[in-house]
Amino acid sequence: MDMKQCINAVYVTNENGSTEERVLIHEKITEIRLLEEDRGPRMIGSVSCTPCDLEELVCGWMFSEGLIREASDIGRISFAEEEGDLVALVQIRQGRGACSEPGCTRREGTPGGASQVMKERNLGISEDNEDSGSSAGWDAETMRQVYRLFREDPPLHDLTGAAHSCMIIRRGPKLQMLYRSEDAGRHSALDKAIGWAMLRRVDLSDCLLMTSGRISTRMAVKAARVGAGALAGKGTVTAEAVDIADRNRMTLIGRVNESSAVWFRK
Repeated sequence: MDMKQCINAVYVTNENGSTEERVLIHEKITEIRLLEEDRGPRMIGSVSCTPCDLEELVCGWMFSEGLIREASDIGRISFAEEEGDLVALVQIRQGRGACSEPGCTRREGTPGGASQVMKERNLGISEDNEDSGSSAGWDAETMRQVYRLFREDPPLHDLTGAAHSCMIIRRGPKLQMLYRSEDAGRHSALDKAIGWAMLRRVDLSDCLLMTSGRISTRMAVKAARVGAGALAGKGTVTAEAVDIADRNRMTLIGRVNESSAVWFRK
């Protein structure tokens, strides 16, 4: 991560009249355009993000939105700046990816048919229940280790106090952090982690995606679509996120802290 691209120093005046320098995080609009041979670049979507790990971001976003099926669908990604905003120019290999279809735009939807709003709200919630977590390998003690690992050295958040983080953790005899992303937005941080795994062909079925924010329905969709074995967050989850995790046999854990965690299931 190039920190110079992610932050900017400004002077602020405090209520007592003193002036000091503060470091702020960048958040830029990134427009994603598809390069086509028969016509000019065509916009297929846009995201707000902190301008680092951009190739991972674009790859993860396009996969999350159902626009590509695998990283190799993308032939080339280049970046430019227009009037202060970023532009990602994406070339899809001929005949590959959903974007090869005429009239392709951003697609909505969820894996496993979980886009239907859950009718019943009677959720089973297990707090520090060893049986619920251990069946998937993410028991209470493991989650305490995950939280300690997650708190270590998030450089962008330490500097600005305004960055979300997403970490890919692989279980084993010893937990292994494969990758950490940081971004002003929690969705973009997750997209970066997904894109990193896709570009390196990392199987996430035995991994946990740990996010600093709450787990929204859309975030559960992204994690399930990429085949993550587990998704966890410091915040709580939505009812629809539980439905998506259940349909896709993905472990869902919320309210993770140094002493406890909550496993959500239907």
